[in-house]
Amino acid sequence: ARGPAGGAPSDESGPSHPSSSSLRDDDRPIQIVGHTVFDEPDGCVVHQPARNKVHFLNHTAAFVLELCSGHHTIREIESALAGFFDMTESPQEATAKALRQLMAEDLVRIS
Repeated sequence: ARGPAGGAPSDESGPSHPSSSSLRDDDRPIQIVGHTVFDEPDGCVVHQPARNKVHFLNHTAAFVLELCSGHHTIREIESALAGFFDMTESPQEATAKALRQLMAEDLVRIS
């Protein structure tokens, strides 16, 4: 297990869920605190005790989640994704899809 991805649950009044069209290349996604990530052969498992939820992420979503530190822009995440998985096509849509799903599950927000 990687251990906690944060501490106490988020105290935000409500998550912001921008659509993929509102995601900008210079946005810096950040994980919302309060979940634990466990590596698995097919990706990872994310436990959100405050919401009593467990999420199973594939390799792409797990990689994107790991880079959501608030230090990387979406463009940098796309570039890292392309390099890590040796993609020949732009990972823009795969990155946007993963970010939309992570935001919908209150695992990530845009900083």
